[in-house]
Amino acid sequence: MQLGLNLSNQYLREESMAQRIDEVVEQVDLMRQLGFDLFSVGQHHLAAPFQQPDSVALVARLAASAGQMRLGVTVFLLPLHNPVDIAEQVATLDAISHGRAIFGVGLGYRPEECQAYGITMQERVPRFLECLDVIKLLWTQDEVSFQGRFYSIPSGRSTIRTVQQPHPPIWMAANQEVAVRRCGALGHTWVMNPHVTVEVLKQQVTVYHDALQANGHAIPKELPLLREAWLADSRERAWKEAAPYLARKYSVYTDWGQDRAVPPDQTFDRPLEELARDRFIIGTPDDLVREAHRYADELGVTTLMLRVQWPGMPRQQVLDQIRLIGESAIPRLNSIQPAYT
Repeated sequence: MQLGLNLSNQYLREESMAQRIDEVVEQVDLMRQLGFDLFSVGQHHLAAPFQQPDSVALVARLAASAGQMRLGVTVFLLPLHNPVDIAEQVATLDAISHGRAIFGVGLGYRPEECQAYGITMQERVPRFLECLDVIKLLWTQDEVSFQGRFYSIPSGRSTIRTVQQPHPPIWMAANQEVAVRRCGALGHTWVMNPHVTVEVLKQQVTVYHDALQANGHAIPKELPLLREAWLADSRERAWKEAAPYLARKYSVYTDWGQDRAVPPDQTFDRPLEELARDRFIIGTPDDLVREAHRYADELGVTTLMLRVQWPGMPRQQVLDQIRLIGESAIPRLNSIQPAYT
């Protein structure tokens, strides 16, 4: 099993963005030394009450410290953006990283972001699909001409190419069953939802596999799962250290309507410890390894992406956590063989 971090790129308004970015660079330096496999950052716009730097610019800076780690944005909010721009940005990241970029894509769920970019919430799915089609054409076809509902590409030669051929791996976020089915029908790698229980994910894995098979696609070699995590020498200490930061983050998620994007019975409207049950990994290194084995055996997870920082968390606390995970868990995770491969 590969292990990566979903790095924090949301900061409190009173913090220095320049200082926080320097701290993320420091985290990537440490990850490289400890043998982590990959990292990613998320994407949001108008991220109040937090400030959030541009995801692509940040990943490009982090690439200088990445070594052999893979890197990416998980996920681009594809309906908000022009496909030519995204195709060029991701191709550039793939060149900067010498072919180690991951292209994460998703719909987004916040009306404020759609309004700011001049689209409606109802347009997200058709825009997403059309945008993805155009991007793949630009990466793989010598001559491109496209006239769609939302995007138009004049006839001409495409020179937008990625180092990875035919293109970087496409990781598609999907929370609801209909979106999981869409991901399988397209044959892309599914980024499994960090906000739902394993039991829900088990049901969705079946939906995903059925859609892959029905559309003639093999099971992808990689199945990533995102999880909130915090480790200490006891579960009680882990909870004490992580809870204040997790509580603030999930309060904002609730305000943003994140839980409207998950199945109705997975709402965030519950006490934090109940929300964390079967969703987060808050405990000891042994708990992390045990959960990783469970994800591999029951879901077929090959790549575990942890988030171990939330807005306001002190620099040294995050570095200590990364070191603890690297030294106590990575050697034990390397031996895990996922099911379904």
